[in-house]
Amino acid sequence: MDSSPRRPALLLIHQDADLLDQLTRIFEARGFAVAIAATAFQAMSHLESDRDYVVVIAAWDASTTLGADIYKWALRNRFHLRGQFVFLAAEVPPDFDRVVAGRCLVVAPHETEEIVRVARTLREEISEEVRRRAMKTL
Repeated sequence: MDSSPRRPALLLIHQDADLLDQLTRIFEARGFAVAIAATAFQAMSHLESDRDYVVVIAAWDASTTLGADIYKWALRNRFHLRGQFVFLAAEVPPDFDRVVAGRCLVVAPHETEEIVRVARTLREEISEEVRRRAMKTL
């Protein structure tokens, strides 16, 4: 049995292959296990798996509503992920506040350090919640 700690899982959803490659390298270097999706079908397949994603980073801007579509799907099918999305957009998308109700953030795609900072914060919050639940069961 492998006793090494599992790397936190992160799902990147974007249609820009270069950005996916760049972010994958950045997050893998920081200890994340990264899965990527360029379509809604791929994203849903990943989210339907048994993998526990601590962060979902998705495109949602004027040129694509991919992230919004996946977020709405997650609200219906993986509700526990509702606060673990980070959206990549140059500007806040229309209807963003109505759809996410203050649970998620928008970060510009070129602000890679901010994307990493937000992802790390989410990972730490999830880890702390898991620790609290484990302590309650003892």
